[in-house]
Amino acid sequence: QDLHSLYDTHALDTQSLARIRSRLMQRASIPLPDDDDNIITFQSLDTPKKREGETVAPTMTRQLNEWRNAPRHWPRLVSEIAALIIITALIGSIVLVFSLRPHAPAHNGLLPSNPNGVVQRIHMIDAKVGWAEVQTRHGNSVDPAPALMRTTDGGHTWYDVTPP
Repeated sequence: QDLHSLYDTHALDTQSLARIRSRLMQRASIPLPDDDDNIITFQSLDTPKKREGETVAPTMTRQLNEWRNAPRHWPRLVSEIAALIIITALIGSIVLVFSLRPHAPAHNGLLPSNPNGVVQRIHMIDAKVGWAEVQTRHGNSVDPAPALMRTTDGGHTWYDVTPP
Protein backbone atom coordinates (compact mmCIF):
# COMPACT_ATOMS: atom_id res chain seq x y z
CA GLN A 1 0.00 0.00 0.00
CA ASP A 2 2.93 2.30 0.49
CA LEU A 3 3.75 2.07 -3.19
CA HIS A 4 0.13 2.74 -4.13
CA SER A 5 0.18 5.89 -2.05
CA LEU A 6 3.50 7.03 -3.55
CA TYR A 7 2.61 6.25 -7.16
CA ASP A 8 -0.92 7.11 -8.15
CA THR A 9 -1.39 5.31 -11.46
CA HIS A 10 -5.17 5.63 -11.53
CA ALA A 11 -5.06 8.84 -13.58
CA LEU A 12 -2.57 7.37 -16.03
CA ASP A 13 -4.62 4.20 -16.40
CA THR A 14 -7.77 6.20 -17.02
CA GLN A 15 -6.06 8.33 -19.68
CA SER A 16 -4.55 5.27 -21.35
CA LEU A 17 -7.87 3.42 -21.40
CA ALA A 18 -9.62 6.50 -22.81
CA ARG A 19 -7.06 6.71 -25.65
CA ILE A 20 -7.47 3.01 -26.41
CA ARG A 21 -11.24 3.33 -26.36
CA SER A 22 -11.19 6.33 -28.70
CA ARG A 23 -8.90 4.50 -31.16
CA LEU A 24 -11.17 1.47 -31.12
CA MET A 25 -14.19 3.66 -31.66
CA GLN A 26 -12.55 5.47 -34.54
CA ARG A 27 -11.80 2.18 -36.27
CA ALA A 28 -15.23 0.74 -35.66
CA SER A 29 -17.30 3.93 -36.24
CA ILE A 30 -19.80 2.67 -33.67
CA PRO A 31 -21.48 5.07 -31.27
CA LEU A 32 -20.94 4.17 -27.63
CA PRO A 33 -22.01 6.01 -24.50
CA ASP A 34 -19.33 7.99 -22.74
CA ASP A 35 -18.97 8.36 -19.01
CA ASP A 36 -21.88 10.87 -18.82
CA ASP A 37 -24.25 8.47 -20.64
CA ASN A 38 -24.29 10.76 -23.66
CA ILE A 39 -23.93 9.00 -27.00
CA ILE A 40 -20.96 10.17 -28.98
CA THR A 41 -19.84 9.08 -32.43
CA PHE A 42 -16.33 9.14 -33.74
CA GLN A 43 -15.68 9.75 -37.37
CA SER A 44 -13.45 7.07 -38.83
CA LEU A 45 -9.89 8.13 -39.54
CA ASP A 46 -9.99 6.04 -42.71
CA THR A 47 -12.47 8.33 -44.45
CA PRO A 48 -10.88 10.90 -46.70
CA LYS A 49 -10.92 14.51 -45.52
CA LYS A 50 -13.51 16.65 -47.26
CA ARG A 51 -13.10 20.23 -48.25
CA GLU A 52 -15.93 22.62 -47.61
CA GLY A 53 -18.84 21.86 -49.93
CA GLU A 54 -17.18 18.74 -51.33
CA THR A 55 -18.68 15.27 -51.04
CA VAL A 56 -16.98 11.92 -51.33
CA ALA A 57 -18.83 9.05 -52.96
CA PRO A 58 -19.56 6.14 -50.58
CA THR A 59 -18.07 3.70 -53.08
CA MET A 60 -14.78 5.55 -53.09
CA THR A 61 -14.74 5.62 -49.29
CA ARG A 62 -15.41 1.88 -49.15
CA GLN A 63 -12.67 1.20 -51.71
CA LEU A 64 -10.19 3.34 -49.78
CA ASN A 65 -11.06 1.54 -46.54
CA GLU A 66 -10.69 -1.87 -48.21
CA TRP A 67 -7.34 -0.85 -49.68
CA ARG A 68 -6.07 0.46 -46.34
CA ASN A 69 -7.28 -2.58 -44.41
CA ALA A 70 -6.14 -5.13 -47.00
CA PRO A 71 -3.27 -7.37 -45.89
CA ARG A 72 0.06 -6.41 -47.32
CA HIS A 73 1.19 -9.22 -49.65
CA TRP A 74 4.00 -7.45 -51.47
CA PRO A 75 6.76 -8.16 -48.89
CA ARG A 76 6.02 -11.88 -49.14
CA LEU A 77 5.94 -11.68 -52.94
CA VAL A 78 9.29 -9.89 -53.03
CA SER A 79 10.86 -12.45 -50.69
CA GLU A 80 9.51 -15.34 -52.79
CA ILE A 81 10.93 -13.82 -55.97
CA ALA A 82 14.29 -13.28 -54.26
CA ALA A 83 14.32 -16.90 -53.05
CA LEU A 84 13.48 -18.10 -56.57
CA ILE A 85 16.35 -16.06 -58.04
CA ILE A 86 18.80 -17.39 -55.44
CA ILE A 87 17.74 -21.01 -55.99
CA THR A 88 17.97 -20.61 -59.78
CA ALA A 89 21.45 -19.11 -59.48
CA LEU A 90 22.56 -21.91 -57.15
CA ILE A 91 21.29 -24.66 -59.44
CA GLY A 92 22.77 -22.93 -62.47
CA SER A 93 26.18 -22.62 -60.83
CA ILE A 94 26.14 -26.30 -59.83
CA VAL A 95 25.27 -27.33 -63.40
CA LEU A 96 27.97 -25.04 -64.76
CA VAL A 97 30.64 -26.37 -62.39
CA PHE A 98 29.88 -29.99 -63.20
CA SER A 99 29.66 -29.37 -66.95
CA LEU A 100 33.05 -27.59 -67.03
CA ARG A 101 34.75 -30.15 -64.81
CA PRO A 102 37.31 -32.19 -66.80
CA HIS A 103 36.16 -35.76 -67.11
CA ALA A 104 38.63 -38.53 -66.38
CA PRO A 105 39.30 -40.70 -69.41
CA ALA A 106 37.44 -43.99 -69.14
CA HIS A 107 40.20 -45.99 -70.85
CA ASN A 108 43.75 -45.29 -71.85
CA GLY A 109 43.54 -47.58 -74.91
CA LEU A 110 46.78 -49.50 -74.42
CA LEU A 111 47.27 -52.19 -77.01
CA PRO A 112 48.60 -55.47 -75.57
CA SER A 113 50.85 -55.95 -78.59
CA ASN A 114 52.75 -52.71 -78.04
CA PRO A 115 56.34 -52.86 -76.80
CA ASN A 116 55.28 -51.59 -73.32
CA GLY A 117 53.50 -54.81 -72.37
CA VAL A 118 53.55 -58.58 -72.84
CA VAL A 119 50.31 -60.57 -73.08
CA GLN A 120 50.25 -63.19 -70.32
CA ARG A 121 46.74 -64.59 -71.01
CA ILE A 122 43.91 -63.81 -73.41
CA HIS A 123 40.32 -65.04 -73.36
CA MET A 124 37.81 -64.15 -76.10
CA ILE A 125 34.16 -64.51 -75.11
CA ASP A 126 32.96 -64.19 -78.71
CA ALA A 127 34.29 -62.74 -81.96
CA LYS A 128 34.24 -59.16 -80.64
CA VAL A 129 34.47 -59.24 -76.82
CA GLY A 130 37.58 -60.42 -75.01
CA TRP A 131 39.85 -60.00 -71.99
CA ALA A 132 43.61 -60.07 -71.67
CA GLU A 133 46.16 -60.02 -68.85
CA VAL A 134 49.15 -57.90 -69.79
CA GLN A 135 52.46 -57.53 -67.94
CA THR A 136 53.37 -53.85 -68.42
CA ARG A 137 56.85 -52.32 -68.49
CA HIS A 138 57.90 -48.84 -67.47
CA GLY A 139 61.31 -48.25 -68.98
CA ASN A 140 63.53 -51.17 -67.92
CA SER A 141 61.37 -52.18 -64.91
CA VAL A 142 58.38 -54.53 -65.08
CA ASP A 143 55.21 -53.71 -63.11
CA PRO A 144 54.60 -56.57 -60.64
CA ALA A 145 50.80 -56.40 -60.99
CA PRO A 146 49.48 -57.28 -64.45
CA ALA A 147 47.03 -54.96 -66.19
CA LEU A 148 43.56 -56.18 -67.15
CA MET A 149 42.62 -55.23 -70.72
CA ARG A 150 39.24 -55.47 -72.49
CA THR A 151 38.15 -55.27 -76.12
CA THR A 152 34.71 -54.90 -77.64
CA ASP A 153 35.70 -54.62 -81.31
CA GLY A 154 37.44 -57.93 -81.98
CA GLY A 155 40.86 -56.86 -80.68
CA HIS A 156 41.38 -53.67 -82.72
CA THR A 157 41.25 -51.53 -79.57
CA TRP A 158 42.10 -52.65 -76.04
CA TYR A 159 41.19 -50.69 -72.92
CA ASP A 160 42.84 -50.85 -69.53
CA VAL A 161 40.13 -51.79 -67.02
CA THR A 162 42.45 -52.66 -64.14
CA PRO A 163 40.80 -51.86 -60.80
CA PRO A 164 42.60 -49.18 -58.79
